[in-house]
Amino acid sequence: MNYIIKTYLIKIKKILKIRTRIRTKIKLFKLRKTILKEYKNNNDESLKPTLKTIKKHLFLSFIPIEYQYGFKPKNKIKVFKDKYNGLLYIIENNKRLYFSRHYDTKISVKNYYRWIFIEQYQNSPHCYTDKTFKVNKGDVLYDIGAAEGIFAFQNIELSKHVYLFECDDHWIEALKCTFKDYEHKVTIVPKFVGDKTDTNSITLDEFSEGIKKSNDTAFIKMDIEGNEVFAIKNC
Repeated sequence: MNYIIKTYLIKIKKILKIRTRIRTKIKLFKLRKTILKEYKNNNDESLKPTLKTIKKHLFLSFIPIEYQYGFKPKNKIKVFKDKYNGLLYIIENNKRLYFSRHYDTKISVKNYYRWIFIEQYQNSPHCYTDKTFKVNKGDVLYDIGAAEGIFAFQNIELSKHVYLFECDDHWIEALKCTFKDYEHKVTIVPKFVGDKTDTNSITLDEFSEGIKKSNDTAFIKMDIEGNEVFAIKNC
């Protein structure tokens, strides 16, 4: 492809991403305005702290806003580029966590990595575990909707075996690089988990036949954008 045309297309792609972010911010700002108007004369004491926080910040989020603004990683986030495959990665606990080719700049990887940590903040509604509900030594881990695979990545040493359910080819490429040294205990399943089994999908019930016949405990982490109800329908 002509270099000038390629450069032009890259610039257009970046502009479109910026436009999408701006539209999202505008929607969140309008939602904030609607909420404050609706609860203008609120007398419910339990809602006052939440409304106070919403008034203080211009945009809404499902992650506690105060934590977002105060979040600082323990260590500075450093991003590296693999000279062999061109993928960007970070190092956590002396292991490489690779990112999809969609994240092609160091700042995009830093922002993504920072966000997935915020999601797992202990008071976040997105946090997968707590002090009692967590992966234990010897568990078989199902990471359904794996994406970058950080949940499995952080629990790989505890797990007897890990099944990564991910259909995005770009994430699958990154997952293969991340778990290259754990091929003996990691299986990537390029299928959707749902309420039926066909060419592109599989049910948990059918996939778990082997687990049922063993004494292994399965820990299931599921993050599939609202389709969880279909995934557990026939379990």
